[in-house]
Amino acid sequence: RAVVAAYYSEAGITIYHGDCADVLPALDVKANAVVTDPPYNVAFKYGGQTDDARPESDYFLWLKHRFVSCADRLRPGGSLLWFWQFIRVACGEVRDVLPASCDVHFCGSWFQREFAGDRFTGTMPAISGGPIVWAVRTGAPASYHGPRGGHAGRQTLVGNHVRHDDGTGDHPCPRAFTIVRDAVRWVTPTGGLVIDPFLGSGTTLRA
Repeated sequence: RAVVAAYYSEAGITIYHGDCADVLPALDVKANAVVTDPPYNVAFKYGGQTDDARPESDYFLWLKHRFVSCADRLRPGGSLLWFWQFIRVACGEVRDVLPASCDVHFCGSWFQREFAGDRFTGTMPAISGGPIVWAVRTGAPASYHGPRGGHAGRQTLVGNHVRHDDGTGDHPCPRAFTIVRDAVRWVTPTGGLVIDPFLGSGTTLRA
């Protein structure tokens, strides 16, 4: 196993600087959960470079390769939970990136309050949101501590979250801290280990 040096490590938080497909196979850990918000392949610019614009077939292979690396670092029954786009979930593209060692447990939704109340301008919707995909590493029962709703417990609803939080820097599409915090709590026991292969603005780290 190759040795990868940590970029930062303190108080139970460790950051590695590099491609997760290279870093994760070098780590001797078994996590309780992976909670992440991967690139959507919509040509956002990160750090002055366009890293998020690939042919769709290349994007699926690229993301699946990194999710396989994540699944290999999960304990049996561990959760792979990620935020994605409605159109991708609706088109059944979850299966295109899902590791063979994981099963989809259910897909949920989060909602965010953007322009509700006195912030509503009449030009934007009062509520927006997106899907959450929850997959589980096979081999043991899943651990879940969050809300369930909808038909046969297949829908999760998260409400009243503010879109932007302090500490996200110049990231073009930061995820709201409160949404990620809730997601981490759903699938991780107290003191458990969480991996985020796409660090972004560090919201999972804060959560």
